[in-house]
Amino acid sequence: MAALPSATLAQSTPPLLAANVILESNVLFRGETISADDPGVTVDLNLDHASGFFAGASISVAAGANKPRMIANTQYAGYALRRGDVSLE
Repeated sequence: MAALPSATLAQSTPPLLAANVILESNVLFRGETISADDPGVTVDLNLDHASGFFAGASISVAAGANKPRMIANTQYAGYALRRGDVSLE
């Protein structure tokens, strides 16, 4: 029974939330423009919880000579099982 409260305390750590905003004059992917030479903005949000759960999303929007449009997006979620220095995801 003593192990149960310590496990509960270990998981009571607040989640880590990170955000990133990137402004670009031309959005490139592998050296090729994906924004048709228009400027763009990318917003990333990431969540990492002490329990091992993680998730995130990213969206890129371009506007300029052409009308505003979404040019890329990514979403992910998973669980990391940590065993010492090894993590299985």
